[in-house]
Amino acid sequence: MLFRSNPALQGRADVTVAEALTGAAARIEDKYAALPRPVRGHLHAAMQIALSELSRAQEAVQAGRHAVPALAEALAAGEADAAPALHEARLRLALDLVQLSRLDEATAVVAELEAALGDPQGQPPLLRARLLFVKSWLTAGDLSLQASLGQLEEAAALVRGLSAAEAPARASILFALADNLALVGRLLEAEAEYRALLDEQLRALGEDHPRTNYTRVGLANALARQHRHDEARALLEEAAPRLASTLGAGHRHTLAAEDMLADLHARQGLWAAAAAGWARVETGYTALMGRSEEHTSELQSRVDISYAVFCLKKK
Repeated sequence: MLFRSNPALQGRADVTVAEALTGAAARIEDKYAALPRPVRGHLHAAMQIALSELSRAQEAVQAGRHAVPALAEALAAGEADAAPALHEARLRLALDLVQLSRLDEATAVVAELEAALGDPQGQPPLLRARLLFVKSWLTAGDLSLQASLGQLEEAAALVRGLSAAEAPARASILFALADNLALVGRLLEAEAEYRALLDEQLRALGEDHPRTNYTRVGLANALARQHRHDEARALLEEAAPRLASTLGAGHRHTLAAEDMLADLHARQGLWAAAAAGWARVETGYTALMGRSEEHTSELQSRVDISYAVFCLKKK
């Protein structure tokens, strides 16, 4: 099913892989209605993994909500391989709920998973690392960043020596570690983590993979915060169009790259480019979240200010 979802096989250059997978996932219940629910649960779980890897959180959550109860039913019926599949589905569901800011739901899913797993010390190291990774997004309170960073450092220590084949979540954990290092101001350490990860991804995934290009965005952020604007801009000018072509122009990762690039354009006095970039980002975020959201209102203000400055400079 995943193989047939590739639009290139159908000659559809106008459809991204993510869009094709979204359509295929939505048809599982109708197309495979004759199959037992646990079997459909495994299909939903496969789509959940694929959509989550492509950072399609909304669609991955929908697939996960189908997968978790169906796999729980399979486990109750004595299916041998249902337990690891159910653990995976819950981990993915919790993380994608976090991406959508549904923290209460994510916390509830993590609680279900921890209850099923039992003693943390008895968990396999990779599963423990992934659970720490998910929990790092749910830490709250005045010291939340430092607490999250501690969890991510512990998770990174568990996976750093493993290959991507041995630990598929390794790249996500190391990216999150770099991101948190940047957030707490440890910018040189963040840059080093991003560069090491980017080198690995370029070798393993190539120039155009969404993960490679979103790591470029993270590295650009670390460089921009060190006032190395030209280096950051070059990375974003590579990453933004590649993310648009693989994930779509309206994807949140594409919009994050465009937003950061527009900000750099403004910092360098390129007001027309900044206004055009922020206009695209504002349109994208409005489609994702609605015009009433604070971020879209802020972006509209940036567009207006950039355009006004551009017009003044032309006079």
